[in-house]
Amino acid sequence: METCYHSGMMQTKRRTHGGARWTTTTRCVGVSVVLGIFAGCSKSGTATLGKEVSEDSGLETSSEGWRGHLGSLRDGRADGELSHVDWGAKEPELLWKKNVGAGAASVAVSGGRLYAIGNSEGKDTVFCLDAETGDEFWSISYSCSLDKRSFEGGPVATPTLDPENGRLFVLSHQGELRCLSAEDGAERWKRHLVDDFGGRRPRWGFAGAPLLVGDRLIVEPGGEDSSVVALAPSSGETLWKSGSDEPGYAAPVAYAREGGTGLAVFNAYGLVGYEVEGGKSHFRLRWKTRYEVNAATPLYHRGHFFVCSGYGKGAGLIAVKEDDAELVYENGDAVAQFQSPVRLGDYLYLVTGDNRTKSSLTCLKFVDGSMAWSEVVGGNRGNVIAIEEYLVVVTERGEAILCDASPDGFNEHGRFQASGGRVWAAPAYSGGILFIRNNEGDLSAWDLR
Repeated sequence: METCYHSGMMQTKRRTHGGARWTTTTRCVGVSVVLGIFAGCSKSGTATLGKEVSEDSGLETSSEGWRGHLGSLRDGRADGELSHVDWGAKEPELLWKKNVGAGAASVAVSGGRLYAIGNSEGKDTVFCLDAETGDEFWSISYSCSLDKRSFEGGPVATPTLDPENGRLFVLSHQGELRCLSAEDGAERWKRHLVDDFGGRRPRWGFAGAPLLVGDRLIVEPGGEDSSVVALAPSSGETLWKSGSDEPGYAAPVAYAREGGTGLAVFNAYGLVGYEVEGGKSHFRLRWKTRYEVNAATPLYHRGHFFVCSGYGKGAGLIAVKEDDAELVYENGDAVAQFQSPVRLGDYLYLVTGDNRTKSSLTCLKFVDGSMAWSEVVGGNRGNVIAIEEYLVVVTERGEAILCDASPDGFNEHGRFQASGGRVWAAPAYSGGILFIRNNEGDLSAWDLR
């Protein structure tokens, strides 16, 4: 697909079996593009959504705080209200800024405390900070290489917080998994994904944030007969091991299914489903990308997973049943290297882009992948989270943008430069404060109250 701009109009060339043709849209040139359906859709289809599974599945249902990767429910949606919604009239106030060391891990927040991890001088350091002031409660350091590996280096797995039991789980890119006291940082137990489970460290290091679901802590060593491992959160004891796929870079997710709780991992093979209780695998679907990289967190809704990847692959919707998975549609233009989508109602919001393509905030219809609108946001990557009916987008270049979460079109409420350098970590939001961290470790807190 190519785009041509002239005479205040925008023309889009689409490839067809009979050659190329131009279509015209009257939206503002260079700002928003409305195309209906991506030209690169390699498989079309419409999902028939299943019913919501309402019985007790052991899943966390409280979205309080921001307890880890993409929030407390791992869906990119924040709890609480957003009061300051006119950034054009007044930019959010900077509350504090602190360098926590290099890395692309986001932060966990609960009860007025924030937990961050970064690397400096050959050590990973975990910080516990006052979310309001940035003052340090405690920090703990241990040896770990920076390992720049095609970016600034450092840890990329977001800490996982268990506030009810006062635990914090942190994972290094080398595979060291620690359970720390959330109160004072004391180490309660430690395991190693390679040494203890025969795990295979992926090229760019372990990246999937540990998943706490009920009385299971899920990690992905990616070893033979230990692709996925469940541990006891209190002791680190191994409860079960399953699968032999090599790891990806996405975080695992849990979901409610008939008969219990399901677990989905997006690894080097593709999307694989397990039972949380005993580790039995109940579906597999191949999702092949260049370099076997799958890094964006899958998004579940009513019997379906939306997945997306970069490296020329794109996005797709996968229907899962008890022991089967089927591709509903595939969209070759919705590439996302590691950016994860959010869903509100019938629509998905995703920052597309990777090394080869520029980034855009895109609105897709969940059931068929049709595009409602797309807005260029700058750079090659970026992340989006949802707060009430608003979206907060943080671009790779550190610009924060507030807009409506609406399929009717891109409607901006202002933007500001929140960070310098390169920003790969998803933003976090809790208690009216927006937290943004760049790859060099500059963590900033912005007042949205």
